Amino acid sequence: SAVLVRNFANLPFEFAQKILVPYIQLINEGLVVCMIFAGMIWVNALLFISVITIILPFVYFYFRVLRNKLKNMSEQRDVDGKLLYKDAQQAMGAYREITLFQKGDYFKKKFYQSISGVAGILRKQNTINDLSPKITELIAVIGIFIIFVVAFIFKKTDRELLEFLLLFAITTSRLLPSANRIILFINSIKTSEYVFEYLKETPQENKTKQKVLRQKENENRLPFEQALSLRNVSFKYEESDKPIFANLNLTINKGE
Repeated sequence: SAVLVRNFANLPFEFAQKILVPYIQLINEGLVVCMIFAGMIWVNALLFISVITIILPFVYFYFRVLRNKLKNMSEQRDVDGKLLYKDAQQAMGAYREITLFQKGDYFKKKFYQSISGVAGILRKQNTINDLSPKITELIAVIGIFIIFVVAFIFKKTDRELLEFLLLFAITTSRLLPSANRIILFINSIKTSEYVFEYLKETPQENKTKQKVLRQKENENRLPFEQALSLRNVSFKYEESDKPIFANLNLTINKGE
């Protein structure tokens, strides 16, 4: 039930904010980058080749390194989100018992452990997002260095080098912000990819999945033929020395 509450209350928000909006913005920035590339080809094809030569290895390396990491972060967000809702629901449902037996600290500890997992994933995502612009700026600096090397190899004049650098500066001044935003949008989509696993399920697939789960529950269920009996059962919380109950004996006959 906690997972159902999480899916109903949180997944639509996650889908809209973390996937749908970034997808729309990603398309917009992609169109801007395409127009910039078209202008570069029209003005100076060599400039386009230089920029592509600099960008493509970075893009390949960046997403090859982060692909599995972002996928693992998405899966961990799903697990931690379920656990957080589960602990919160249990605490609210058993509020009277928690207050009666003074076990607030026990559930606080569980809740803090759950929320620390969610916060840890968000912290990693923010770190990646903060690091991405710095990397693109470094790539731009490397690009300028490569331009000087190419100019030296092909023996370009100072005027040609200056014109090329000016075009490169104008292009990258608009291309870098777009590249940063594209990376941030992709990071957002990848770290929320688990939402797709729930949204792409058809009603029939969901029914089949629930049927399989019920069958597994029935297989693991203890047989109840005549009666269930408890003999000398005791229970206490981990941090407490005093048991909630001790040496409990109880018999429940079938049908009662």
